[in-house]
Amino acid sequence: MGTILHIDDRSPRGFTLRHHGREDRFFLHVPARRSREEAWEQLQARLPHMRWHRRLLPLLGAAAAAALLFTLTFVLTGITTFTTVTGEIRPLLLPDSSHVSLGEKSRLRYNRHTWRLRRKISLTGSAFFSVRHGQRFTVTTACGSVSVLGTRFSVLARSDHFLTRCYEGRVQVTPRLGKQAILHPGLYLETTTDRPNTQPRKFDIHHHPPWNTRQHTFHNTPLNNVLNILAKQYHLQISFNPVITHERYYTGHLPDHDEEKALEMVCLPMGLTWKRTNGIINIERSKH
Repeated sequence: MGTILHIDDRSPRGFTLRHHGREDRFFLHVPARRSREEAWEQLQARLPHMRWHRRLLPLLGAAAAAALLFTLTFVLTGITTFTTVTGEIRPLLLPDSSHVSLGEKSRLRYNRHTWRLRRKISLTGSAFFSVRHGQRFTVTTACGSVSVLGTRFSVLARSDHFLTRCYEGRVQVTPRLGKQAILHPGLYLETTTDRPNTQPRKFDIHHHPPWNTRQHTFHNTPLNNVLNILAKQYHLQISFNPVITHERYYTGHLPDHDEEKALEMVCLPMGLTWKRTNGIINIERSKH
């Protein structure tokens, strides 16, 4: 069957187009100064474009679905998760060199693929943050969120207990229970189910959270990560051949204010030696 066009003279707007068994209803106003033949010629000129757009729609839908699948795959494969067990305090370095001390029985997640666009972390439990200045840094929890630009602060989020302390800079706290608040150094905000509308209060800025010990604790941590954290902690330049750290893991403690002891505690059990030359710590495999 070919193309059949039916125009109702009694309706200046309506006509039906039947093409290969398919029927479409169109509404077109034909001005009095234009004949039916002229209107039909204009419609014929538009039909190829209409068929082209109709064929293009499935392709556009497939392209959109493919783009969505790629985006989801890209985001999901970039998720990085760290967890701790009872009695474990885990130091972490984020992609922007911000430092985190993750408290015991806690979980921290972020997306390394999107980190440069959005510094966002999901936290369950407790953590102490030392954030490098840059774009907004956000910690989200089930109890609320904390946003900063560059500062030092701690977050505790367990069940309906939400506690944030500010040690440096400014912190914006948005609790799920209670009102938003801006914290300056020496202020903390604590909300619970029983006390959702508390105000910021003062605390001793030199008092660190009880779960944030003055020693770093490592549990089966890649050795190269330990050395990088040691270098950052003591502001050292450490040089070593990646071969000596390949597939080697360290479990132990790292003192907070004694770099010689820290080097000794890491290197000696791993059969390594170190030597300081022109301000650079060179670490090598022991020859004995």
